[in-house]
Formats: sequence, structure tokens, C-alpha cells
Amino acid sequence: TKGYTEVKVKRIKTDSPQNIIINLESNDYLKFEKLKIHNLFYGGNGTAEDPYQIKCQRHFKNIRLCAQNVRYEEDQTSLMILDNFAILNDIELTDVFEPFPILKGSLKSANGEVKDIRIVWLCTGSGYNGSGLFETIWGGEVSDISVEIVYELNKDGTYGIRKGAICGYLIDGKINNCTSKGYFNNIEYNSKNSFIGGIVGEALRGEIINCNSSIIITTNGKQDKIIAEKTDNVIIK
Repeated sequence: TKGYTEVKVKRIKTDSPQNIIINLESNDYLKFEKLKIHNLFYGGNGTAEDPYQIKCQRHFKNIRLCAQNVRYEEDQTSLMILDNFAILNDIELTDVFEPFPILKGSLKSANGEVKDIRIVWLCTGSGYNGSGLFETIWGGEVSDISVEIVYELNKDGTYGIRKGAICGYLIDGKINNCTSKGYFNNIEYNSKNSFIGGIVGEALRGEIINCNSSIIITTNGKQDKIIAEKTDNVIIK
């Protein structure tokens, strides 16, 4: 057919849940024999040197599929995201968004320019260790990201203790050059013992560097434009 080249597929296989490898029959017009197609992301392999590339809402949602059960004590495991991700474009999450589980990898802008993530509906409630882009950051890093929270959606009618646009709970790790805007104003479910911050709700250790927030917070509990509750082991610059 004019304008098209007929390609005979010789073999299709997968070498991981993320990749599909297609082997093609060679001919004079096609100088390649193998194509690697990402099923979940735009590219990359999840390492720090070659992070998974995120270009659209679908790619972003697929971060959740990388979560795996990790044993951190003899008898305890938790869902953790160990991979690394680079955001190529601004992202708008139009569906109801549940916070990603524990981040031990990284989420960064692909080119160092701040990328916007707009969350239209953020789930909150006691079913999450924290509410935000991530429930918890534990040894991970988020850099050059701006998060907007449009609405909170209380999933089960319970109180959420920790809320922050980047993460509800920072156990250890680094948040660098991040901003937030929007609202945490579901005061009916923001109890007196809640910690609501523009960037992080509560932190035990870690670094928060060059971050700012214009998020509007209405709560019965403790609030701050950066971090609502922290120990002396948290560094803010």
C-alpha cells in the first residue's frame, strides 16, 4: 500500500512486565531486527542512570504497578516503590487518585525544569499512612515537582492524620525544589491531632530544600506551609 511498509513479525516476547520485544524479519528496507516497546512507560529501565520516563497520565498511574512487598524487619513487609522515574511533561490526574505507597526510589523532572502535577481528587482517610502524592517517603527523593491539590475525597469517613502535597509522612529522604498549591480544606476530617503541611505533614528525618507552598489549609489540628510536625533530625533549607 502506498505510504506503508509491510513488516513481517517473526517473534514477540517479553523480558519484563514493562518491555515487549518484537523481532522482525530483515530485508533491504529495514535495517533493524529488534524493537523494544515499553508497555508501561515512555522509556527507561527504572535505574538511577536510566529512570522510567513519564509523558502522560497513563504512564504516571503505572508507577503504582512498580510497588512491591519489601521486608524491612523480620516479620514486617510493606509496599514500596524502589524504582526511579523522570517526568517529561506536566501531568493532570483527572480520576480519583490514591496516594502512592512508600517511595524508596526517586521522582524527578527529566530536565531540571519544574513539572506540574495536578491532582483533581486526592483520597484521604485513616486507611493511608499519609496523604499526598506519596503516603510516605522513606529514603527516596522527589525533586523539581509542583503539586496542586484541587479537592480532597475522604474515602471511608475516617480522619487522616498526616497530609502534605508531596507526602504525608517523611521518615527519611530528600525533597528538593518542590512547590504546592490548592487546598487542604476538608475541615470535617482534619482532626485536632492531624498534621497538615504544604509539602509534608509529619517528618522524622530527612531534608527539605528550597521548597515553598501557597496551599490553603483549614484544619482543627496543626498546620504549616512547609511541614506541620517534625523532629530535630529534619533539615530545612
